[in-house]
Amino acid sequence: MRIIYIIPIIVFCIWLSLKFKSLLGRKRNIKLFRDNIIQRNKTIQRFNERYFDKLLTCPDINIKICSSDTEESLIEKANIHRSRLSKFGKSKMRGKIYYKGSRGGIYIYTKNGNKKYV
Repeated sequence: MRIIYIIPIIVFCIWLSLKFKSLLGRKRNIKLFRDNIIQRNKTIQRFNERYFDKLLTCPDINIKICSSDTEESLIEKANIHRSRLSKFGKSKMRGKIYYKGSRGGIYIYTKNGNKKYV
């Protein structure tokens, strides 16, 4: 007679333990997903830092400006362009090489070889 009362309790305990494990699994999956996104964002940020450092060191690398760039990215690229002009006296942006003149003006060379001040 007592076995009849114990069996439902055992079944309930097994069901409860399985339910608890599935809840822990969901929490673990959510944590793994969140950690994966954070890691991707850090990787993208590191890539951008390396790219901007490379742009700073070489004025012959083209600075590409896209319509999908964020405002933050555009400001960073403009600052890199200005710093390259002041450091090296030239900077390539949007496929054109800009030069800094002796009096401080910025110009490009036309097809004829003439200077065109911007």
